[in-house]
Amino acid sequence: VTSKRYTVVAEKDHYKFKSLENFMVLPNMASVPDIRATYYDICGLVRMIGRDSTAKVTLTHGPENAKPQVKQTDENGSFCFEVPPGEYRLSSFSSKQESGAGLLFVPPYVDIIVNSPILNVEFSQAQVNLYGTVLCKEKCGPAISVSLVRSSSNSREDRKTVGLTDESSDFMFPKVFPGKYRLVAKSKSSLAASHTDNWCWEQSSIDIDVGTEDIAGIVFVQKGFWVHIISTHDADAVVQQPDASVLNLEIKKGSQRICVESPGAHEIHFIKSCIFFGSSIVKFDTTNPLPIHLKAEKYLLEGKILVDACLHANVNELSESIIVDTVTTDGEVINASPAQLVSHGNDITTSIVYEYSIWANLGDELTLVPRDS
Repeated sequence: VTSKRYTVVAEKDHYKFKSLENFMVLPNMASVPDIRATYYDICGLVRMIGRDSTAKVTLTHGPENAKPQVKQTDENGSFCFEVPPGEYRLSSFSSKQESGAGLLFVPPYVDIIVNSPILNVEFSQAQVNLYGTVLCKEKCGPAISVSLVRSSSNSREDRKTVGLTDESSDFMFPKVFPGKYRLVAKSKSSLAASHTDNWCWEQSSIDIDVGTEDIAGIVFVQKGFWVHIISTHDADAVVQQPDASVLNLEIKKGSQRICVESPGAHEIHFIKSCIFFGSSIVKFDTTNPLPIHLKAEKYLLEGKILVDACLHANVNELSESIIVDTVTTDGEVINASPAQLVSHGNDITTSIVYEYSIWANLGDELTLVPRDS
């Protein structure tokens, strides 16, 4: 080696060394100064689910003179940074902001101390499992389904549905991406329309925020069974349930749904109704969830007969009832109803009062004729 100035460069995969620039080499020189590594590679892999999915990796929390860096992964998900020694934090996120909303990776970040190359950093797109159960009044079965819907999407592709089995009332949704979701429980009978849920629930839908950990303990509780009533008129009634309990019911004109808690056969009893729906009792069964149609067939007419008390010297001799004949326009007597004595009169009023009631069809033309029984 002749006396001359050289540039001394060291090379090694994943290392970057500071070169000796304009270094004078003498014939009697036994060694050269140490050439130290100034940068090391930090490399790794981001595992994505979709074929065309890509991610970005950020490098932060470095020494004061180190600026944060962002690298796009290649088509294989690989990435590399070249950094000086120090402490750093790596994290990953989706490279497509629109489709990556709610997209998370595990681990959420990796803290490293760099004093040599690090080549095995790895992130994976987070997928978790959701576990839950349905508590039914009776045995659950395949008619019960639970759907998982992403809250921010209207696409059917973002809806997953699982059905229960005869053996288990538990359900699971595997490999769910992070994000906001709604779980919906539903029961469907072969006798009902496809969009109709036959059960009422304590809570038929549950909103959840899925992160990077599995979620367990999701519970749907059946409150009872829906009964669909379609009525031409308002009416007060009670529902006698199979367990002997009674449910007060205020029937409204039009369509309504009521929730009965007990499975099995029920009876609707009308209370002092001025509408006759063809029967004083209507039966239904939760195992046959067909609509109940209540159509008024007759209407209750109530009236009073006033008798001057002066015409009767002894009120104790008054008849307890007076017959009221119902006469059609043809002169036919179709009914004879008793009018009951309700008042003997007093110092304030001199009228003796009888009260009666009859049932009639809408549009009937009738004549009511009282006669002493």
